[in-house]
Amino acid sequence: MDEERRTLLERKRKQLKAATEARARAALIADVIAELDARGIKYQLEFVDTSWEWVRDHFPVTSWGGIDWTLATRKIQFNWESEEQRPQLLKEIIKIAGLDDEPVVVIWSNADRPAVLMPLADVESVASSLFDQDFDTWIISKTSRWCIESHHNGTFGIVLD
Repeated sequence: MDEERRTLLERKRKQLKAATEARARAALIADVIAELDARGIKYQLEFVDTSWEWVRDHFPVTSWGGIDWTLATRKIQFNWESEEQRPQLLKEIIKIAGLDDEPVVVIWSNADRPAVLMPLADVESVASSLFDQDFDTWIISKTSRWCIESHHNGTFGIVLD
């Protein structure tokens, strides 16, 4: 086999492997994708995302991977006792903080799940599904420089840069 053919086959193999990996990762949030599609919500999956690094660079975080609420200065924080409370807490935070509808990134503690880019208003409409994906969920606006965290320890809040 000549070198050009070999290079072409290796490139094709890498593309197929990446596509297979992307499908497997998207399957981890298949129910969210199905709901977004059924509602006609525009979104984008990101398989290489640096949002958590952005959060670490802008806000205090704990060594175990959550917002360090004791060190956060500009914050609104609630505690939840039931997971069903989280969508309502999201609505309250959006209202209290005066957040505009803008593109945001949703990520989870399981980094194998792809990040989802979508408008904040649409996040609000499918909040239950998004929060049900993992123990911890972050909704991030790099533009307006804030992060909403729903943590499995019962904290729910927003930090603002």
